Order: sequence, then structure tokens, then C-alpha cells
Amino acid sequence: MVERLGHVVTIREMLMLVAYMLTGGLTCSDVDRRMSGASAGWQHAWSFYNLLFSSPPNLPGDRAEKVIPVLAALRRLDPGLIAVRRVDERILSLGQVFETSQVDLQFTVQTGSGKTIVDAAFGIDDFNGNPQTRADQQREAEATNLAVAALRRRAFFDDVNTRESVMQRLGFRFGDMFVRLIAGTMSVPDRVKAKNTIVAGLHAIQSLRTGRNETMLHLVDPAFGKASADAAIIARRIPVDRIKLMSASGAWLGGQVTSWFMPKAVDWIDRTVVLRVDESLNLLRELPLDLLSFECISRAASGHVSEEFYANEIRQVRTFLGQLAESTTDDASQIMIFMRGQIQNVSLDMGVIQVGGE
Repeated sequence: MVERLGHVVTIREMLMLVAYMLTGGLTCSDVDRRMSGASAGWQHAWSFYNLLFSSPPNLPGDRAEKVIPVLAALRRLDPGLIAVRRVDERILSLGQVFETSQVDLQFTVQTGSGKTIVDAAFGIDDFNGNPQTRADQQREAEATNLAVAALRRRAFFDDVNTRESVMQRLGFRFGDMFVRLIAGTMSVPDRVKAKNTIVAGLHAIQSLRTGRNETMLHLVDPAFGKASADAAIIARRIPVDRIKLMSASGAWLGGQVTSWFMPKAVDWIDRTVVLRVDESLNLLRELPLDLLSFECISRAASGHVSEEFYANEIRQVRTFLGQLAESTTDDASQIMIFMRGQIQNVSLDMGVIQVGGE
């Protein structure tokens, strides 16, 4: 999953990651010194499932990420940030999932002038005290957030309530579709449905309001940026049947698998879904979509996507669509305007403006 986010993991980096997960930067002397001062309440920060997604106190900031770059990609997959109601009710409210008195679920909580150890196996009710000052409220909130994130991560690795797939539990609503497209296990009707979702997402990124079963990919004129809420000038339209979704290895040789095909010769994993547009005249334009880009376009099909979170992905998609629009060979004497879900053709004939609809 990390590699399908665009990060290539080397064997050396994997070994460094395993060493980091086992030690968290602590030596035997460090552990002895900590054990002599306090027997519990500090170990949770060095649990492997917390080390993967947050830095321990002895490695502040992004120091670990600079040494082990894969950590930056892993922290984009933090299950501690994903709220699944059925799981949260069990681990945060009921507290009937984990055994009590486990060192990785013991948290030190500041209570007035003293400190107490709270067992998160019972949920987070015990983290809520009676803060008297704003500083007390801040400390209580920080302790509660740490416990919530740790419990969600522990529940993820313990497979608590595995009704959803791993992709869905990590927040990738369309991750299973991505994997099925890469594996080539999707039926023809499902592939058509997936392509319709991607086309609808491409329209939404251009601020075009269309349905899920649009037979044309409308491309907004790059000179006018993205569309407005009311109308847009269309530079070009491409039939959906000239658009294909395929794995990267399938796109290399047009889908032909031969005995010397590279993925058959090495231990290969497809990392991208290729969006291929047939421009005719043997001209193909391709946009590789990693997991995050695919999720961005698919989510946009529902009508809204966070432009701040997906800023890089949206910029790449708009650049690709702009290049497609600029390569048009259509008649420039007519202007196509997209209004209220319909195309209007505007032409100037002998000084008279004529408007026709489809």
C-alpha cells in the first residue's frame, strides 16, 4: 500500500524500519533508567503500532522520517485518524475488547498537582476529569487524543471488527476498486462502472456538473481555467469508449503478455492504474494514477473533494486534462458552452450569433 502511494521501499529501508519498530531509538540503558523511575505509563509511546505513525518523545519532530523516509508515507495511512463507529463504540465507550493491565495501554494522566495511571482498556471515560484551568483542559485533551489514536491503531492490528477491508479501514473508500483494476479481476460491467466513476470525477475536478453515466468526457478550455458554477466553455469532447483503465504492466505492451514480459521475470507489483486516452492516429495519452490520485478522482465523482488535502493530485489531473484540451483538432468556428448539464453550440454566421442545443 505504501508503494502504491508512490514511495519505493528498498531492502535497506525495510531493515531500518524493523529496527526502529523494535527499539524506537532506546538502548538497554535507556530502558533500565526508565524502569527504575516509573514502572508503567510510558511504554505506550514505544509500542510498534504507535511508532509507525507518531514519533516517540526521544525522537521529536520529523527526525525519524529524515532517516527512514518510508515513515512519512506510513503516517499518511494512520488508522488512529480514521473513525469507524462500530469499532469506536467498542474500544472507546464500552471498553470490552482488550485485556486489562497491559503495559502498552497504560497512560500517565496529570490530575491537578499529581499524576495517575489510567488503563485505556476500559475506554476513555477515565481520562475525563475535572479540569480547573485552561492548561488542565489542554493536558486532558492531549492525553485523550493519544489514547484514542493508540486504541484505534491497536484495534486495527488486532483485527477488531473486520467487516470492512483493510483499504476501507484506512480511509480509502475506492481502494478495493483500485486493487481489482490492477489485478484484472473486475468484470466488464464493473469496469464500465469504474470508468464512469472516473469520468464523473474528472468532470467534477473541472467543476462540471454531470451524471454518472455521461458518454462524453468534456474538457474545459484551459484558457478559462476551471468552470464556473453556471457555465463553462468546452474546448473538446472525447467519447468514453476511447478511454481505458488498466494496470501499468498492462499498459507497457498494450496489454500483451509475452514470455519475456518484465513482470514475469522479476518480483513485480503494479503501483498505478493507467488512464489511457486514445487520440486516434496511433496517438495515446496516459495519466498514471497512484492510490491517492485514484481515490481523489473517485471521491470527486460524488461532487466534493478536499482541494487542500489533494492539492498535488488535483494539479496533476488538471494539467493532463489541459494538455488533452489543447490538442483538439475540432472546428474553431463554433464555441461549445456547457450549461445546466447540456451542450450549447454558439456560432457566428454573417454577423449573426446563432445558438443551438443538443
